[in-house]
Amino acid sequence: DEADALLSVQVRSTMKSGPVSTVAVGVGDKRSHVAPPGRFEPVSLRLTPPSRGRSLMLARRPVGDEGRTFPLRLTRRVEGTVELTAENLEAIGNRSVALLHPSAGTTYDLRREEAIEIEPEEKTTKLKLAVGTEDYVEEQADQILPEEVTLTSYPNPARQQGTVEYALPDAKKVTLRLYDVLGREVATLVQGRKEAGRHTVRLETDRLSSGVYFGRLQAGDRTLTQKITVVR
Repeated sequence: DEADALLSVQVRSTMKSGPVSTVAVGVGDKRSHVAPPGRFEPVSLRLTPPSRGRSLMLARRPVGDEGRTFPLRLTRRVEGTVELTAENLEAIGNRSVALLHPSAGTTYDLRREEAIEIEPEEKTTKLKLAVGTEDYVEEQADQILPEEVTLTSYPNPARQQGTVEYALPDAKKVTLRLYDVLGREVATLVQGRKEAGRHTVRLETDRLSSGVYFGRLQAGDRTLTQKITVVR
């Protein structure tokens, strides 16, 4: 069976039961299969060819000396997180393989992670599947990682709810706390080791008085401060 010779990536909603959406990729002579309509799937995963043709559910492509990156499109029709898993990894031999989430600046090593959970911010999310040598996959991952530690918040001023976002170029121990203008700690928003990429934290303002606050991020030896105004 042709599908048995391909690496497959499956996606399902963690909030609602329904069919599992699967794409399959392989290395070798070029071959494709068009995907069926996915309007009845809670979440769907599709390969997106560079041309304006229809989305694919299977793609076999020559990899070359270094590797190849397959563009993916994740579409969700329900709220909540989605779970992605990889199967039949032996189909790509000893090559490295990673799932890249460019908008989040996050990379997942599919040979090390049994299941990946992400919470897409949009109904449609662009992903990439990089297959090849270790150097090639690392190069593809480096292209989407943040170059430096950053901290921001939006909207600012915040009314009913805000979001604090921070970016890490590599994995670090992180502490993110909120202080008032007198320097008193109001809340600890994040504490622990976090992977490289962009991370968001909800800032619930219903327990905060109107005024100015400061978010302080400690990431390794870097400390950043973000002024946050709350208007009730």
